[in-house]
Amino acid sequence: MIIIKTINIMHAADENYATQLCVAINSIVEHNSPETHINFYIIDKNLSSKTKSTISVITQELHSVEYITLDFDLCKDFPVRNHINETSYYRIIATKTLREKGLDRVLYLDVDILAQVDLTPLFECDLEGAVVGGIPDPVEENHLARLDVPLELAEQNKYINSGILLIDLNRWEEEQINEQIINFLDKKPHLVKFHDQDGLNAVVTGKVKLLNPRWNQQTAHSNHPDKVKHPAIIHFTTHEKPWHASLHHPYADLYHEYLARVLEKVATAHRDAIHVVSAVNPPFIKTLSVLYRSLLEHNGSDAHIILHVLMDHLSTSDRQELEQTIAPFNAELNFIDVDESKLVNCVESARILKLAYYRILIPELIPEAHRAIYLDCDVLCKTDISELWNIDLEGKPLAAVEDAGFHLRLEAMGIDFESQKYFNSGILVMDLDKWREESITDQVLDFIKNNPEKLKFHDQDALNAVLHDNWKELPQRWNAQTNVIVNRITPLCPIRKKGLHRC
Repeated sequence: MIIIKTINIMHAADENYATQLCVAINSIVEHNSPETHINFYIIDKNLSSKTKSTISVITQELHSVEYITLDFDLCKDFPVRNHINETSYYRIIATKTLREKGLDRVLYLDVDILAQVDLTPLFECDLEGAVVGGIPDPVEENHLARLDVPLELAEQNKYINSGILLIDLNRWEEEQINEQIINFLDKKPHLVKFHDQDGLNAVVTGKVKLLNPRWNQQTAHSNHPDKVKHPAIIHFTTHEKPWHASLHHPYADLYHEYLARVLEKVATAHRDAIHVVSAVNPPFIKTLSVLYRSLLEHNGSDAHIILHVLMDHLSTSDRQELEQTIAPFNAELNFIDVDESKLVNCVESARILKLAYYRILIPELIPEAHRAIYLDCDVLCKTDISELWNIDLEGKPLAAVEDAGFHLRLEAMGIDFESQKYFNSGILVMDLDKWREESITDQVLDFIKNNPEKLKFHDQDALNAVLHDNWKELPQRWNAQTNVIVNRITPLCPIRKKGLHRC
């Protein structure tokens, strides 16, 4: 019988260090023992849904991830410099939140690290009653006296690096370490050289268990006599980082190997994801939020969904509203700015703006996707969309629902057709590879350019003019148009309306 162990790991990052966060987590997961379950607690200050999606891909269902928000204003007046920003203080103020969650111990790790072994033994180290376990900083280890630490205490102890800390949360609370560090930073800012690390050392000196240096090989001191031959954790200290192309870093190749594996995992996940595309401007943000909520709440298969947002002048608050809407779900947002230069000939009206034509450009806007579902903002989802995603297009470039009452449009546009069926463009399943192979986007744009007088219903007319007799008809339930539901328009074949009762 395998005994499952649980360890708690804390990271802190903003979007500026999102890539490094993902690489660090991936290195931990790749070396983790199959007997160990990891609870990741990530202090989150504006991490994007894309970053969170990547973390979900890395951790899969083997480990749990919880994002924590704090009172970040507590850190706004603390000193910062170059490569040390306010996120370095989050490890200090987060301890209270973790204790309130019932945790007794947490392993804090900076995001500029690579794990090389299973971290379970580190988490299980006996702290022997100490508040924290840490590793000396090779340069500063004998400089505790500069922090006004009593000379005798300074001579008997070492200054530790705060990038890897094993924290006894009960002892931390008992000793009121948070309050003491904040008080030190407030009262003695003139002594602070290494920010939160100085504050930590000034307070916990004499309450530290020194751990094996292999758990924190600090690359800035790679020439130090105590350099570890086989480090368990590589820590990229100071401003010299392996991801800076302009620097020759001893671990650059290794770092990029880990990064490549993260990117490959994401690429694989994206191939398997459901791609949903919508176009939106500010007045329709709340409408799109409702659509997203309805879609994600009905995601019974728990498939990973990528929501591509074709933006028309969205503000930061608009984007944040959509981010907040999808936060509880297995989804990510991909915000896309649309170059409208190809739409210069599009016919607009007060009700139908150029935004409506964005769907025509989808194959080039998301080149990594092979298939996409396009949804207008004014849609409400009442079932698991994976069923629609997996529908057989039977070699057609598009699947859609007939637009009731518009069966004379092809004739009115002078189209030579076999079937007079005309589809509604508000909900589309698109084979993007076939669109690209057949240059359908260019065909539609050419029709718009050459036949502007025929476009009574704008992009929808143009799509039908090019794709007539070359689309798969979907059951009415996949686009239950309200005009039909309230009997204002009758479908070509009345029996089709019966399908609406399944919605």
